Amino acid sequence: MAEPGRVVVNLINPAGRPASVLPPEAIEPLRTAGWQVRERPLPRGASAGDLAASIGPEARAVLASWGCPPFTPEVHAALPRLGFIGYCAGSVKHLVGPATFERGVAVVSAAPVIALGVAEYCLAVALWSLRDLGASVAGLASDPGRAGWGRGKSAASRSLWGRSVGIVSASSTGRGFIRLLQPFGCDIAVYDPYLDEGAARALGVRRADLDEVCGQSVVSVHAPNLPATQGLVGRAQLARVPDGGLFINSSRPGVVDYGALAEELRAGRFRAALDVFPQEPLPPDSPLHGLPGVVLTPHVAGYSADVYARIGREVVADLLRWDAGQALQMGVDFRRWELLA
Repeated sequence: MAEPGRVVVNLINPAGRPASVLPPEAIEPLRTAGWQVRERPLPRGASAGDLAASIGPEARAVLASWGCPPFTPEVHAALPRLGFIGYCAGSVKHLVGPATFERGVAVVSAAPVIALGVAEYCLAVALWSLRDLGASVAGLASDPGRAGWGRGKSAASRSLWGRSVGIVSASSTGRGFIRLLQPFGCDIAVYDPYLDEGAARALGVRRADLDEVCGQSVVSVHAPNLPATQGLVGRAQLARVPDGGLFINSSRPGVVDYGALAEELRAGRFRAALDVFPQEPLPPDSPLHGLPGVVLTPHVAGYSADVYARIGREVVADLLRWDAGQALQMGVDFRRWELLA
């Protein structure tokens, strides 16, 4: 039975999403624990005023996701009992700010769950691209007979085993990719000004400067979108990617000089797998379309139906931990705000 004063408002609008981040079975533990769950899905384009009105002054907790307006000081003033914001998505930089933390509101983000999906994507595209499986699939599709069978064996196919890998930023997605690479015996070099020697040893990697990292056989960008990271991987760094190498970007487009990247890819020096772009959706006339050895995906690195379902379960689990006075597993630490994606 719901207990008075324990109100959680679910703002998530599943419309337009291929899978729900908060299916009914994920919410049920809240009801079992005595929470009153109010379903108030926000429409697309909702304002801060709509946000406050939808939540209401009685709410102790809120569950939100992509498209939610920001929790401004004015919104917080209208929500005197609010103590927990569970964000069933990634970065909270646009959602909350100092006013949220000054009021003692606990903020949870599903970024660690999404990071696992991004890491898996990076491994998948690394294997696909290095093995040149696109050419193999196309060769067989062009002729199901013996000729197509022969064309399926690409001379450009390479293994991931023992290959040198450069990781730009030991962020949550970077660390996830590092863990997945470990069975392949890769020599992993990481550029991250905040990664100390002890942490590098614990990850099984070595620290290196940005130029050295960009000179590895596989280069994967995982840097957060910060003023200091804008254009971090520019023309000079891209020129260091070796011929026949692989460049992966699943982080943020602003970290990479996409004009210089397009020039390199048109020249065919190295392959690439790109999931983020300066303009999304990627325009039909983008010079990136149709380039051999280039895998383009529509910002789906963190997505899979089961990852989405796990997002809601983990956020709800942290709400129950908060209610019980226990440590949060996915809490946002405001002391690291300037370093967060």
